[in-house]
Amino acid sequence: MSPRTTSSAPPTLVRIDPDARIPLYRQIYDSLRDAIVSGRLAPRAPVPPTRVLAQELQVSRNTTAAAVAQLRAEGYLEVRPRSGTFVSPRLPEVAVVGSRRRARLASRADPLAALSRRGARVAALQPSPTSPARPFRYGVPALDAFPWTLRARLTSRWLR
Repeated sequence: MSPRTTSSAPPTLVRIDPDARIPLYRQIYDSLRDAIVSGRLAPRAPVPPTRVLAQELQVSRNTTAAAVAQLRAEGYLEVRPRSGTFVSPRLPEVAVVGSRRRARLASRADPLAALSRRGARVAALQPSPTSPARPFRYGVPALDAFPWTLRARLTSRWLR
């Protein structure tokens, strides 16, 4: 299967391969980040909305939203209320100083080497053996943590 591209942005802006082992959100993130760092997306250039990107790539909106949210968190994108999402005029220091290729080679040799000190500490954390594992998925609330008795009491009080 050939990779799909978007039509609302430059033709080779976002490429995904559904058969690849890399998650789709990561492929979208990598494509957009590479376009920003390489200059194919200039500072202050508009980025397609997540709904449009999701529709054109035929993926879930959560997938595109996760990629865009990560880029926003890292400082590659900025949101202007009622205007849209744009490439940040000031790229993060990592993009300016380090090259993507060096980071990729370092992460293949030792995945923790490409992380910051804080990131390495977080990656080294092990889950507590006393706490049960819980699923972490978008759009699924933790129903076991919901205060059902309090809700029942308040609902019955309101109905009376």
